[in-house]
Amino acid sequence: MNKEEIKKIEKLENIKIEELLGKGGYGVVYSIKENNHISAVKFQYIDIKDKQKQKMVSKECLISKSLMHHNIIKTYSIRYHNITLKNQPYVLYSIYMEKGLYQNLHYFNNYFQNSNLMKLTLNKKNFSFLTKPNSFLISFFLIQLIDGFKLFFESNLLHRDIKLDNIICCANFMLKFCDFGLVKNINKDEKYYQVIKSTWTYQHPDVYQNENKQIESKEAFKYDYFSFGIIVYYLLFNTFLFPKEHKKNMNYNLCIDDIKKGKENINNSIKNKFIDEELGKFTCDLLNEKVEKIPDIKKMADNEYFNNKKSLINKKKNINQNLEIKFFVEFYKNENPNKRRQKYRL
Repeated sequence: MNKEEIKKIEKLENIKIEELLGKGGYGVVYSIKENNHISAVKFQYIDIKDKQKQKMVSKECLISKSLMHHNIIKTYSIRYHNITLKNQPYVLYSIYMEKGLYQNLHYFNNYFQNSNLMKLTLNKKNFSFLTKPNSFLISFFLIQLIDGFKLFFESNLLHRDIKLDNIICCANFMLKFCDFGLVKNINKDEKYYQVIKSTWTYQHPDVYQNENKQIESKEAFKYDYFSFGIIVYYLLFNTFLFPKEHKKNMNYNLCIDDIKKGKENINNSIKNKFIDEELGKFTCDLLNEKVEKIPDIKKMADNEYFNNKKSLINKKKNINQNLEIKFFVEFYKNENPNKRRQKYRL
């Protein structure tokens, strides 16, 4: 948004827009100050004639407001106005997200801004002090994501766009699912679900074999779990299972080949003691080419490996702060303090 648009919105909403946090096809997200509270707000402009898109955004907002969980970003207020920009009439949606997300972070937030998990992992220097994947930190991430998935399942909601970009990572390493634009409610009366395309890097091979494939509704959640497996693979190896060069020619057979190579990589890493055996097997189970064999949320939640890790995390006091101290000491030890804030703002 340009300065004129920002001023117009500030006056309309009676807020002070502080800083751009992110932007994309979904709109723009800013941190804002309202009644001395810092929070985040997503602004979306929709053509006043586009009733279908307006309905879609309203649905996304209502779903977000209904999900009460510490690993799912909370929407606490939705406002909308008719507004004219560049002589074109729009509906402006202002989606206010949980106040505590930005104000509760401790002093490390002066240097390291809230970011999605993709940006965190893309900056390889973030984890350069690790000679191999930190199974404790990764397990801490996965336990949170499994907890979030449980609520989606219990609410009969398919996210359908699970990816690193749609997981917010707070400075205390708390993860939160966001972006519910493609969420679908699986009605209990619906016997079948039609598979849809999503971000290609996270898609199950079934989508390439039959775009109009219908599966039993109870199995539909496993497409989200496959995407979850892609995330686990990325966290372990800092690379995607499906390489970029395959994007143009991606098909079912190529997809299956990539999965097999990925599993070989996991098994070799287990043999070389590069990753924990239990974590490797868990990842292979999620990356199954047969949807029906992907573990359901109950099996994931009951996984003995994660329950042991969870128990360990619960026993350690201030685990988030301890992880951060190690992270930030290594991340910033050779940097000029005067340049850190701008250089590492993600």
